[in-house]
Amino acid sequence: MTEETKQERIGYLEEDVNIKSGMRLMCFLSLLFSMVSAVITLLFADVAVLPAGVFVTTIFVIGAFAPKAIQRLAENKLEEIMKK
Repeated sequence: MTEETKQERIGYLEEDVNIKSGMRLMCFLSLLFSMVSAVITLLFADVAVLPAGVFVTTIFVIGAFAPKAIQRLAENKLEEIMKK
């Protein structure tokens, strides 16, 4: 097998080969906690507690997707500035 055909695989929590990504880890954990929060909210649904459970679950879902989207927008903007 030659060097050209042999490629190292990039893992889910890596930005590049052997470069770990804290952002991806944070987003993954936030998504996991949102699922746990949703299950707990549904299992222990009480009229007084339900709005707080929905709020916490929503915050975790936003925390799972928003940071990576904001990072991509910032990186794209930085590339535009560096090209000029």
